[in-house]
Amino acid sequence: MSGGVTESAYASLNEAAANDILQPNTSAAQAAEFMLSQVLQQPGARHAQWAMTVENPRQMRIWAAWDSVQDHVNYQQTEVYAEVQQQLLAIFDLSAPFSVCHLEPSNTALFVTDAKTHPVVETLTMGFPEDIDSAAKAEVEAQFQRFADKALRLPGLCKSILTAWSVESNVPLPGLETGSGARNGTVYSVMTSWRSVDELEQNKELPAFKASIHLLKTLPGLVNLDAVHVVDVTSGLADKSH
Repeated sequence: MSGGVTESAYASLNEAAANDILQPNTSAAQAAEFMLSQVLQQPGARHAQWAMTVENPRQMRIWAAWDSVQDHVNYQQTEVYAEVQQQLLAIFDLSAPFSVCHLEPSNTALFVTDAKTHPVVETLTMGFPEDIDSAAKAEVEAQFQRFADKALRLPGLCKSILTAWSVESNVPLPGLETGSGARNGTVYSVMTSWRSVDELEQNKELPAFKASIHLLKTLPGLVNLDAVHVVDVTSGLADKSH
């Protein structure tokens, strides 16, 4: 299924929830399961997913694929959404940075199709100015594809590469959410799937990757780049087709 948007969010769990989230029948696990189950009951919902990051075991990444932004907005106006929010707020660290945006186009194949054989996902979140135009986006896309062809596709270790722009232009940029340097912008998101973290790191040591990394670091207009990894993306996966 093509088109649509993906709601992409991250938030930090409080210490108690972080210790319990992967344990069945705990309040934290039940809150996450309730979130997934309620999303999938909504009109226009395709898929919902959560996973914890390797770099920060307290940070939860959440993705939900919708036919449209309006479908997500409609869900936010329901009573059950308020109940979901109440349960999630009980497990989140409300003092930590968080972010929610919509990515377009949406593609759930990386999680639904690749999860069993390639359970490691690297998420690159690249921040660009709020006023970036379509021509500048095209330049970014073209240069990134040159990087992907040389550094990711040619070695053959990376299974999938998915790219999308944020619908919103005022997204808090990861690492720049708070403080005097806080900045919002337009996000270019890249997700790649791998068999293991070791294989991902092995790819970064290849001559082809090292010779091409400058293409990623010099993307036109790049404000900042944030990379996180999630492992075992099947831990919090729900899809209407399965």
